[in-house]
Amino acid sequence: MGLGAILTVCVITEAAALTEIRSEWRHLHAASGADLFLSWDWLMPWWQHLGGDRELFVMLARDDEGQLRGLLALSLETTRMGFRCIRRLRFLGDDQVGSDYLDALIEPGWNRAAIRAFGAALLDRRNDWDLLELRDMDQQSNTPHELLDALGDGFDMRSDAGLVCPVQEFQTGTDVNDFLSHTSRFQNYTRRRKWLERQPGFHIEVCRDERELQPALDNFFRLHRMRWREDGGSSGISGARVEAFHRDAMTRLMATGQLRLYTLWVDGLAVASVYALIQGGTFYYYQAGMDPAWRSRSPGLVLIGETFVDAIRSGLTRYDFLRGEEAYKFDWVSGSRRLVSRRLYAHRGSGASAVKGDIRLSRARALVKNWIRRAGSTMWGSAR
Repeated sequence: MGLGAILTVCVITEAAALTEIRSEWRHLHAASGADLFLSWDWLMPWWQHLGGDRELFVMLARDDEGQLRGLLALSLETTRMGFRCIRRLRFLGDDQVGSDYLDALIEPGWNRAAIRAFGAALLDRRNDWDLLELRDMDQQSNTPHELLDALGDGFDMRSDAGLVCPVQEFQTGTDVNDFLSHTSRFQNYTRRRKWLERQPGFHIEVCRDERELQPALDNFFRLHRMRWREDGGSSGISGARVEAFHRDAMTRLMATGQLRLYTLWVDGLAVASVYALIQGGTFYYYQAGMDPAWRSRSPGLVLIGETFVDAIRSGLTRYDFLRGEEAYKFDWVSGSRRLVSRRLYAHRGSGASAVKGDIRLSRARALVKNWIRRAGSTMWGSAR
């Protein structure tokens, strides 16, 4: 297979070329077993709606027969640091929408050849970039280390720990009731669900059909806005452009069977909704919404329980809450994955200066934060 093979890399810089490789990208994504956020149906709409001033820099690694064996979906962003411009190569999808587990997309058996080819291509074009900024990767990914090795001795890497993603693995044949009974939320979930079942018109809809998508989308976004309005707005889906991205991506993902929208109804009213994604054997809990008037009846809690029921009965093997260490998530699951960001740069040059500048800024912020905390403790101590 890829052992000892030499791959040729080309770089896509025009959006039209991304459309042309859609079926190849989808085939590679399916073969790789990668997470959903590396799919064409997620990253293409991200580029169209949220790419902003970045330039495309999508690297394709092909064998001598022209078969696509690896893909590294990057973009080039120029930012200012003092009087200096820093050219950052960043993942597509790494901003505004919470794309977890970003990485290179490589066909099994071709990892070494693809990484070596990407490294050589990055070296050939080293005058085009200063910093390779790889955010929100799974901590277990070896891609950055292998890229650093491929780039050679003149480069270095800085790592920064990211957020935790609570997850639950399901064994083959997991019994739904047995699993739920061992969660911290089981009794509350059971009690709340029984109360809701007694209400007129109670039912839960699971949208899996394109023909039913539009009303389910509208209910989700309405309930999501209602839930976060009292907190000053949602940071997860912030603004019209981000919502437009999601509507586009959700439509595409529904067509490929990778979207599920859950809606809880009572007496003709949609009172809670969950936006979930499916890839391979993984269920991703992405976002939710709820009518605050129903908070005391916990429809959101009940709906989360129902997504676990659906995931297990669908034969899925992992439930992933994605980024965020909210306590309620660990009431349902017992495992986790951690995100990490890696920055690769030449020992000398603008990239190294940018990283050093970020380190100094982080230290200064930490000092100010500690000073404020100590000053506050002193002030309250004096007041007593």
